Amino acid sequence: LGSMFEPALERLHGSEQPAIVYVGDGAPTSGETSADALMDRMRRSLTGSRARFFAVGVGSEARHDLLGELTRAGGGMELRVDDPEQATDEALRLTSAIKTPTLTDVEVVLDSALDQPFFSATGKLSRGEELVLLARTHHALPSKVTIKGRVAGQDFTREYPLAVEASVA
Repeated sequence: LGSMFEPALERLHGSEQPAIVYVGDGAPTSGETSADALMDRMRRSLTGSRARFFAVGVGSEARHDLLGELTRAGGGMELRVDDPEQATDEALRLTSAIKTPTLTDVEVVLDSALDQPFFSATGKLSRGEELVLLARTHHALPSKVTIKGRVAGQDFTREYPLAVEASVA
């Protein structure tokens, strides 16, 4: 399972909105077999890539927990096919998700120093998804945040007012 990431990315080199699609039971049989090792391998492989990772878990014994984690980290989605009757519907959902415009190379510019920032997405956002940033700072925050990236082969820059929530958490 883990050894497919690099060869798949080589085939997609230079694409604006590439997607890797895995179809199977999600049960690794050789190489990295633990969820943590697979997640690390995928993150290393996808770093700097615009590719999103999609998975179709097939069969009642499929490892949907693992496939779900991999697709969340890979900016895609996981679908499940437990019965043959579901295959057509899930194939249409997959096609739609792959074709959904995606903001890639996402960069958040705050002009302020943040300590230990945590982003809810890994540099890729599909239409309808949100980016949540949690961080600690000892500096005043600006009144706006700039989001940069690429969509449909074009550079993208937008400014948004900054909403701040303060709590002990």
